Amino acid sequence: METQESYFRDRDFDHVLEDGLKHPPRKKICGAFLYEDTTTLLFSRTNYGKSILVFQFAYAAATGTSIDDCSALVNECEPMKVLVVDLELEDRDLAQRHMAVINNRNPYLSNLRYLHEKVENDMKLGFQLLDKIEQAAIQHQAKLVIIDNISKLLPDALRPDIATMITSMLNKIRKVTNCSILVIDHTTKGNPLVCIQPTDYFGSAMLQNFFSELSYLDATKDANFFLCHSKTKQKEIYNQTVPVFSRGDHRLGLGFTFLSLQPL
Repeated sequence: METQESYFRDRDFDHVLEDGLKHPPRKKICGAFLYEDTTTLLFSRTNYGKSILVFQFAYAAATGTSIDDCSALVNECEPMKVLVVDLELEDRDLAQRHMAVINNRNPYLSNLRYLHEKVENDMKLGFQLLDKIEQAAIQHQAKLVIIDNISKLLPDALRPDIATMITSMLNKIRKVTNCSILVIDHTTKGNPLVCIQPTDYFGSAMLQNFFSELSYLDATKDANFFLCHSKTKQKEIYNQTVPVFSRGDHRLGLGFTFLSLQPL
């Protein structure tokens, strides 16, 4: 008599712990806001500088450098191959913002690859686009894939079933390619004079249910910016005391410069 194969991995708790101990601790890539072997969502309001921060995350990972040496932002990893799937900016935008990199060229900068869609190709959305991203991650042996931004992966954010499948596919790609994934998103329209609230990014799809790692970039009252955890499975959490940044000229061009950890 044939026995149906179980859908689940079935282990007693001792074996769960034993299997868990076989995995090395996750190292920080961009401090406590991006770890190895995670699928992370980073979001903020429009024009706060998400794509600028994306470049700093990507540059730090590719070159093995840190945004800052403080625990919240330090990089514990060696230089790695980074793939930025840029669905937001054109090359002229990147050149205008980050031309200063050429004057301060790091020998590991070749680890950083940018993907832009070819204008002559039919536009890919959702699962078709994810399939192209997976192929590119495998081809480049990327250890970090950054997708800027989620809108073409999830054109209809009002569908929880589609959001579930998209995030499940992202996790599958992470496991198949052995890379970390960072996805960029922007909030729904909200009052910029009020701190970002959960309702600014939930939508009907309630993305907080589908990503285990969520952080956001917000503005301070004195025209600076801060990073804050919205949800994390890691021990080190920054949601009461947060890293605060100024934004402007930077050794990498336009960028964020860490000022201090401050109470929220």
